[in-house]
Amino acid sequence: GKPVSALNNQNIKYLNSKQALSDLARLIIHIKEDDHNLITSKTKWVTFGGGYAGFLAAYARVWFPHLIHAAVSSSAPTKLQINFPEYKERQALDLQYETVGGSSKCLKIVLDGHAEIASLLKKKQYKQLTDIFNICSEDLLKDEKNVRLWLGDGVVDIPAQSNDPSCHKDGDACNIEAVCDILVHSAKGSTSLEALAVLADIQNESKGRHGQKDTCTRFSWKNTLSALSNPHSAGVDSWVRSWQYQVCTEFGMFPTCESNSLCPFGQGFRTEDTDFELCQATFGLDKYTVTRQVKETAGHYSDMHQRKGSRILSVNGDVDPLSTLALTTSEDEVRLPTYSVKGASHHFWTHPVKATDDQEIRDAREIIFMKVQQWLEEDDCHSKKEKLKTTVPTKATVTSKPTSQLESKIPKNKEAGAVNKKVESPRKSETNTVKNKAGKEKNAVRKQS
Repeated sequence: GKPVSALNNQNIKYLNSKQALSDLARLIIHIKEDDHNLITSKTKWVTFGGGYAGFLAAYARVWFPHLIHAAVSSSAPTKLQINFPEYKERQALDLQYETVGGSSKCLKIVLDGHAEIASLLKKKQYKQLTDIFNICSEDLLKDEKNVRLWLGDGVVDIPAQSNDPSCHKDGDACNIEAVCDILVHSAKGSTSLEALAVLADIQNESKGRHGQKDTCTRFSWKNTLSALSNPHSAGVDSWVRSWQYQVCTEFGMFPTCESNSLCPFGQGFRTEDTDFELCQATFGLDKYTVTRQVKETAGHYSDMHQRKGSRILSVNGDVDPLSTLALTTSEDEVRLPTYSVKGASHHFWTHPVKATDDQEIRDAREIIFMKVQQWLEEDDCHSKKEKLKTTVPTKATVTSKPTSQLESKIPKNKEAGAVNKKVESPRKSETNTVKNKAGKEKNAVRKQS
């Protein structure tokens, strides 16, 4: 179709996962028909992606098995639902996850600090909170919707989805270990609320090093709606508005913080009504329309096992909150193998290689490589008449013998690790399409938003 660039409500209606998958299929068909002596009938296509792109990578294989030979789906939330309290509950678990520098003491400080703030708000102690957290105006705390935005999503950032163990620059609170170190140290001789204020100030200073620092703490629900409603807003990256549209029209996943839950922030301050209002104000979609469309999307994709998916490797990090909606265990580890990466955040193994990458990340990359190599040795056995059906491949051996350390980790009848995603609005990742010709590796990377 005709490409469009504007993100206004008239044009953004064309943005959806079904269209993206159809575009990918059409692209592959076009390339195969446009003979440049690079692509042959024996060429095998493998889709790769992380996050939303991991979702597309998996379902490209499910829906177009005659075009896509295999897929590697990293950190993909494939179980769609409206309410997503598990996101913040996973953040709570990460705060006490010792592998990434968390502790029970750290989690308690965050829980107690937010409870103290809620108590002061109930007593209308606005000036005290304004002074402690350097809030721009007491009036911000008198608006219930502003408070929901501030307290319900957490007065500090807990970087579970983006956690990078090697991040220790300039004293930034850039990972869970750094966050917990600051909180535990600051809580000595102080209240949990005061420890949160210290962390909030450090994180604001960190933003200043990247040119984003405010002179005071501000949070305005009205300004948030205004920025997201304007497709040309200078204060919002284009991907935020486009992803929010798909949240409202397809995926849901509202990151609520419910009362009597494991949410470490202001429990009861972030409900699904917050997100329904956002969808209404930003895109004109009421609660019933949003609910219906998310349920329709979930039904359209359904379960990969029910759809007879095969040759789809699902890889997830056990720190990533989005992993709670991902395929982390499989009824058939041969057809749909899964692999859990201990201590890893949102598809961290797909990031550029660093010397500081731990062994678990390196192992994950090696396992993905070996599994794809194995699948490239397999051929589809369906006839031309059956090429629209998904085939279940026969069990194959790895052609390149793995090291003894990795041998037990190859996703095949293995035990998957326990995993459980502000919503930091999950950012779209790149989908890479890999082509293999005549038994030799040829990589052609095509970026798909």
